Amino acid sequence: MFAFWVQLFCFFLIILPRINLTLSENLKVCKRTHPNLNECFRDAVQDALPKIKDGISKLHFLPIEPFEIASMSIAAGHSAVQVVQNYNNLKLYELSKSVVNSAKLEHTEDGFKAEIDVTIPLVRAEANYHVDGKLLMLPIAGDGKCTLIFKESKAVINMIGHKIEKKGKTYLEIIDLKVEFVPKDADFHYDNLFNGDKALGDSMNTLINENWKELFDEIRPGFEEIFSKLFKNAANSIFTKVPGEDIFPL
Repeated sequence: MFAFWVQLFCFFLIILPRINLTLSENLKVCKRTHPNLNECFRDAVQDALPKIKDGISKLHFLPIEPFEIASMSIAAGHSAVQVVQNYNNLKLYELSKSVVNSAKLEHTEDGFKAEIDVTIPLVRAEANYHVDGKLLMLPIAGDGKCTLIFKESKAVINMIGHKIEKKGKTYLEIIDLKVEFVPKDADFHYDNLFNGDKALGDSMNTLINENWKELFDEIRPGFEEIFSKLFKNAANSIFTKVPGEDIFPL
């Protein structure tokens, strides 16, 4: 879900400033010299969410509803969650209904710093999964479809970028990207646990949901680290192709 916000961030910094007024007349644009840049940036992001959720074909901006992630793996923990988790064809829904609490953008001598703080009322993730290991000392194994729901989540994304020179032009590169994600509640369901044994599968799903916070807190550092690395690379695939003066026009 953090890729969603990185993609949205890149949309506002790179794509929107470069399009003509006809295309952008329904979207708020914040110039670098705006006297209240942070407030403008926050309001612009919030205003754009419902308008760009289906993508903008003329700008080659992909839909963000659902937001798709090809694959994700989470390594086994060391105590309660000794489970290797692999997810494929991951689709995230409802992100466009997020509430932007604040958005900060600071230009520095060497580049920029940015932070986006949001509340996400509900995120529904659907994926193909494979898990194997021990959960709360009990064996767990399964391969099938899953639905993961996170409720009233708080998310903060911090990015730091610096300038690099390439072929006589100045570009920006993200050197640090960190995410924090804290849901207030969650509801997980994994189909086909234990080769489709319904009794065992229902019991394990109940156990997971009764202890979701303890389980999620254990894997959260790894979860956040995976997304941080994945989307740092995704953002740089855009930033390193567009000159800095196009990203931050006056």
